[in-house]
Amino acid sequence: GAITAFLIDANTRTIEPVTLTRKPTALAEIYQLLGCSVITTAPLNSIDSIYVDDEGLINGPVYNFFAVLGSSHEPIAGRGLVVGIDSDGNDATPAITLGDLRARVVFVEHLMRDLWTVAPALKPFQAKMTSLANLTAGLSAQVSG
Repeated sequence: GAITAFLIDANTRTIEPVTLTRKPTALAEIYQLLGCSVITTAPLNSIDSIYVDDEGLINGPVYNFFAVLGSSHEPIAGRGLVVGIDSDGNDATPAITLGDLRARVVFVEHLMRDLWTVAPALKPFQAKMTSLANLTAGLSAQVSG
């Protein structure tokens, strides 16, 4: 059967549900959705993960990122695909709801040198400017707090 996953796109500042098959072609679907050919995972919580482009920072300058407040990873370049994991270790519909995910995602844009903007997914065009040190400190505080 098919599952629902959530596609986070830092370039368009959107988070949308997508349908994945659980067939042998599922990996090709993930590559197509992420626009890449090599993936890795980042933990979201104890049940859900995010597939990301493993070469996201290699292929040219990157300016658009996203981060999930309360997770342990740094901002991620480009797109991410949130999936759950079933009892057999296969992809499943995430436990996190689309609304909860949108409430936790922030979009991060590198403007120049040490100037970044951060905007919550629920208000993607209400960005605040900050330095990289303040950005990472703020994300770390969300994880530990």
